[in-house]
Amino acid sequence: MKSNIVLTLVLAVILAGIPYSSSASPSAEGAIKWAESQIGSQAYNLWCLKFARVAFAGRSSAHDAYQFFLKLGQPNIGASSESAPRGSLAFFGQAANGTNPYGHVGIALGGGQMISALISGVKVTPIAYIKNLPFLGWAYPPTDWVGREASAPPVPVTVIGVSEGVKVTPTPTISPTPSPSITPVPKPGTYTISGTVRSGSTGEPLQNVGVSAWILDGPPRTPPYARTNASGNYVLAVVPGRYKVHFYPPSFVNGQRYAMQQWKNASIPGPAAILIVDKNISSID
Repeated sequence: MKSNIVLTLVLAVILAGIPYSSSASPSAEGAIKWAESQIGSQAYNLWCLKFARVAFAGRSSAHDAYQFFLKLGQPNIGASSESAPRGSLAFFGQAANGTNPYGHVGIALGGGQMISALISGVKVTPIAYIKNLPFLGWAYPPTDWVGREASAPPVPVTVIGVSEGVKVTPTPTISPTPSPSITPVPKPGTYTISGTVRSGSTGEPLQNVGVSAWILDGPPRTPPYARTNASGNYVLAVVPGRYKVHFYPPSFVNGQRYAMQQWKNASIPGPAAILIVDKNISSID
């Protein structure tokens, strides 16, 4: 037990290398205002750290949110989510089951709330809304995250209180505005994964479903991401390797909410069917 404690402390010293502020930046409100202007945007899906860095006009970064917290020296580790002050960064660790080795980060709004880039877009949620990742603590942004000038008071926003990925009783609603998917152009040495996403109950093609491929070989990397078009089709450009393919439907499709799934209808989180890519793969539906 004693040796484990020493090892943890040594790692913290080695990884800490980015000076962080001891208080909120005077221009943190500008960063929050910009972040709130992005609510609903899906431009930062799976890029939570980049979203926070851009909001604060920051420079230093890391491979992922979890590594960034380590580089900051893990200040306020073990603090409660309600204690994260407005303008600080709320950090989450890696998933215990290995489905997310990157962690998550959001911009704290105070009162236990945060704004962050989730799988389904930028949203304001309770910090405790993230159920599958452990809350590590909070930290003020690094000194080179200078923030933005705020020209107006913060905009009041609606807090999301329903867990994503949970299928609920369909209710009438307006479907989200469709946005076309972008078909990646494969580079030399890469292959494509493609398929069609359909409703399990009606068989109709589903538009705007996010699709990502998580490689299991080599060092962690940001997975390629695409969205289905009006015909439910998608294409991902990938390097050879073994993959888990995840599907992230929008909040509602024609009044019905769908659960996040893996290939072959496996749940998230849960055991995954492994896809081996050594050529172009189609019909991954």
